[in-house]
Amino acid sequence: MTRLAWLLLLALPALLPAQERAPSVPDKQGVPLPVRLSVAIANHAHRQTLAGYIAVAVDEKNWARLLKDSDLGPLLKATEQRPERTAVALLGSPEQFVFCVYFDGLKPIAVVALPASHDGKIAEADVKAAYKTVTPEMLTESDEELYFVEGTIQSDDGQPLSSFKIASAGKRRGR
Repeated sequence: MTRLAWLLLLALPALLPAQERAPSVPDKQGVPLPVRLSVAIANHAHRQTLAGYIAVAVDEKNWARLLKDSDLGPLLKATEQRPERTAVALLGSPEQFVFCVYFDGLKPIAVVALPASHDGKIAEADVKAAYKTVTPEMLTESDEELYFVEGTIQSDDGQPLSSFKIASAGKRRGR
């Protein structure tokens, strides 16, 4: 997808009345737009494959509950909870970067990219220090063709969370 197409996708929610906005618009493969945008933004920040990562979308109804989660909580505390505020966390193995992209509706507003910590824990102070505004340049696609496998993971309180395992199909054709 070209940068212009991404920008048009970002502008679309602003053109719709608030009651018609969907918190998560799936693409033709059933992957929510915020997950796709989060992967593009994280890839821009990291410049390495995100294959093997798990994308976890946090909606506004689960936000408060997940503030207590050991992995997601520190990421969610970086910004205030409010209507239409969602986030997508991209979690890898303990020695990999952690990413979180924050959204107002379908518009990405901020990103956090954290290197692995020595103890595998996410510190709130590190998250706040890494918090950056999303820019249009961050929305460029990588050369890697990714696909997503829908699944479920559990939060610390045992509740299921919808997730997407990210896998690579190799380099995009024509690039």
